[in-house]
Amino acid sequence: MIEQSSDRQVFRLQYPEGQAARFQTPLGEFDVLDCSEGGLCCRVTGDWRPEVSRTLQGQIAFNCGDTVDVAGFVRWVRGDRVALRFSRSISARPIMNEQRWLRDQAKQTQQDAD
Repeated sequence: MIEQSSDRQVFRLQYPEGQAARFQTPLGEFDVLDCSEGGLCCRVTGDWRPEVSRTLQGQIAFNCGDTVDVAGFVRWVRGDRVALRFSRSISARPIMNEQRWLRDQAKQTQQDAD
């Protein structure tokens, strides 16, 4: 999916259920629901919810094996979902690698079903 940002278009990868990347922080490890070069949305567990504008940092562990260190601020919190805007954009390469990994997994699942 291409999403319009304030100054350019970015690719946003939305994860199928059960195949989320992990956002690893000192506060815990959370499922990534979607990710782009400019931010991510994750599902937090338990009672903890970050405050809007709070700075968070951690590492995204992609299923394809890539990892990326990120830092940013909380844009919004809705129930168990938290959106983080990165302080600096990340490379599109790990996101595209992850998309290929997800596509390969879907193909393998389809072949196994046939």
